[in-house]
Amino acid sequence: CYSILLVVSCLVILFSKLISKDVNKNFEYVAIVEDIYAICILLWSVCITYLDAYDSTYINVLVYATILLVLPIVVFIQPYKFLILHAFGFVSILLLIISRGTGVFLSVGINFIVFSAVSLVIAISFYNVRLISIKNEIKLEKLSEVDSLTSLYNRQKLNSVGKEIYEQCVKNNQTLSCIMCDIDDFKKINDTYGHLRGDEVLIEIGTILNKYTNSIDSFAYRYGGEEFTLLFIGKSKEDVKSIVSDIQKDLKSVTLSFGLYHNQATNNFKIEGFLSYADDLLYQSKNNGKNRLTSN
Repeated sequence: CYSILLVVSCLVILFSKLISKDVNKNFEYVAIVEDIYAICILLWSVCITYLDAYDSTYINVLVYATILLVLPIVVFIQPYKFLILHAFGFVSILLLIISRGTGVFLSVGINFIVFSAVSLVIAISFYNVRLISIKNEIKLEKLSEVDSLTSLYNRQKLNSVGKEIYEQCVKNNQTLSCIMCDIDDFKKINDTYGHLRGDEVLIEIGTILNKYTNSIDSFAYRYGGEEFTLLFIGKSKEDVKSIVSDIQKDLKSVTLSFGLYHNQATNNFKIEGFLSYADDLLYQSKNNGKNRLTSN
């Protein structure tokens, strides 16, 4: 029985480690796995207690008591769920103790009740501590992939998910539209009006680009400096051109030059190729007078 518990525990720990690499994405899966594990280990401890008491007049609640103490520490389980599990185990063990007479109840039962109450307090305390830790980890993860000035995803995020987005397009036989855009004469704005004004322009651009992307089938990134990247999944070239036109109309204080590369996503190509072609088209727009869109 103990060897089975050890094997199951190792498998659960390994699985939790694998799916908790991306806390934000897999949080619900981690919680489900740990809930199932908590149920199994609590049932196991109740069974062990009954088996140990089968051929003995003495009831050893050490295994169950240890599980009660350790469970809320090693498993992230909500207090109300722990209370439900605990109630089942508590009633089961208490009935076993009562069935053995008053003497056993006085020697074991009272200590068992007190220990059970203490374990519940520990469960609530550790849950709150771990919940704060996980929330902070998710917050830090989000901050690491979002540009603080424009509120757009940053280049690090593009590098980490770009391949995944492209593979999704290939799998679903979809087109991908990749846009590289750049603020026209941004250096002149900084030199003439100062960097604070430059920051205001970047914030304006970020607000507009966020307006036309939803992070489901369209994404906006600050590629670096005054350059931005847009990705659109499954949209026609004309639809994307229409979005670019709307973006240009929303601009108040500056203009943008755009390079659009639109094509079917295939296994013979990569996201880096789309970015490179879009960048080449962007510089064609720059060389042809700026404030325009050039596409393939």
